[in-house]
Amino acid sequence: MGKAGCGLSPEPGVHDIGPGVGDLVMKPADRSTRDAGTCRTSAGRREPTGVSWLFAVSHRPFFLGASLLAALSVPLWLAAHLGGMEEIMGMPARDWHVREMLFGFLQAVIGGYLLSATPNWSGRLPASGWRLAGLFGLWAICRLPFDLAASDNVAISVCLFSLDLCFPLTCTSLLLREARRRAPRQTWLAIFVFAGFGLCGAAYALNARLEGALLAPLAVSPPWVGIGFALFLIALVGGRLVPSLTRSALQPGLKDRVAPVDGSLDRLAIVGLPGAALVLAVGGQGLAAATAVLAVGFLHLWRLVRWRGWLLRSPEVLALHLAYGWLGVSLLLAGWSLMPGASIVPDAGLHAATVGAIGGMTMAVMGRLAMSRSLARGLPHVHQHRLFLLALVLLHLSALLRIAAAAGMGLSAFDRGPSLIAAAAAWSLAWTCLAVVLCLGALGGKGKQAGDRRG
Repeated sequence: MGKAGCGLSPEPGVHDIGPGVGDLVMKPADRSTRDAGTCRTSAGRREPTGVSWLFAVSHRPFFLGASLLAALSVPLWLAAHLGGMEEIMGMPARDWHVREMLFGFLQAVIGGYLLSATPNWSGRLPASGWRLAGLFGLWAICRLPFDLAASDNVAISVCLFSLDLCFPLTCTSLLLREARRRAPRQTWLAIFVFAGFGLCGAAYALNARLEGALLAPLAVSPPWVGIGFALFLIALVGGRLVPSLTRSALQPGLKDRVAPVDGSLDRLAIVGLPGAALVLAVGGQGLAAATAVLAVGFLHLWRLVRWRGWLLRSPEVLALHLAYGWLGVSLLLAGWSLMPGASIVPDAGLHAATVGAIGGMTMAVMGRLAMSRSLARGLPHVHQHRLFLLALVLLHLSALLRIAAAAGMGLSAFDRGPSLIAAAAAWSLAWTCLAVVLCLGALGGKGKQAGDRRG
């Protein structure tokens, strides 16, 4: 990272995620950044293309890599599931699915997001160029099928565990170096949650390689531990992002109707979330456990209601409301499944959290950042916005279909096959569309140069 010269970002508008949401959330480029963009354009500097474009901004390689991983891994898992395959790339099929779609995918999204937010704390340019490429390589190399060589070998499993830790620990150290300047308390909390999430992912993979021997004495459900970290970040960061962008999108007379985010209800909802995740992780059952999880779910839904999403006319901001709504719904479904004699299975709440809340929130934020560069220059690509909206529709459709498939957990894989296939197809197509949206951002600079020459 170098000193910020006339701006904080390699391109104007990269932080155009919403004003006034605190240093944890990326903010619009300030005056110096806008002036820097004007200077660069007037000086005739060419926009980076190809590999240079990919590694010019911190979030780009991670968002694109996460989108491609999401689009490809779910069909691969479904083929293995329906085909009766026990392993994928040397790891039990279900464990591989959880590892890639929860820990692999989300580590890339959160890491890229936090790295792009660092100028708000340090006043310096975020990671880019070869340093960013090396950091991305640490994430990408863990997606390779090294587990084929593990074959229950403890020494190799420990080596792969160390490799799994390289990306989250390196990224965390980089974030801490930038945060020490003037980062607020929420930023420090988010960084440590990211580090804990990375450790949880590495431990999950090691446990799978050792056939469950590592976590068996703890009697916990590792997926819900990771989901708990993710939902906590959504409540913490999204809980500021969503109402802030809602105020920005509303007419002046309606802005004051959006509730503030630092009230006692907000604090209670955020504090209660780890407790609810812990209940689900340890497999709590009975009326008391169900009531605790349901109460936290209702708190988050009431928090969402106070943000007045029905007043919006912006589908991009409305998508953030919908994703946050899935957080509350997932806790309601999971809590309901803990009731004595419940007619719903825990898998419904789990996939409402992963597909609806985590997938929906990450896609909404990733797409908005991908288009911010084009919007900042007034040159949005003709297909970007439509593809982004299509991706959002398909993702939430996949969440509904996946929950419907979970309702038939007592059936065989082939009996549930049509709903699983439909959910996987919608999910994969959604992330393919978002990957195209991300790549179309590279065309904005070319259009700008052509426009300058015509002028």
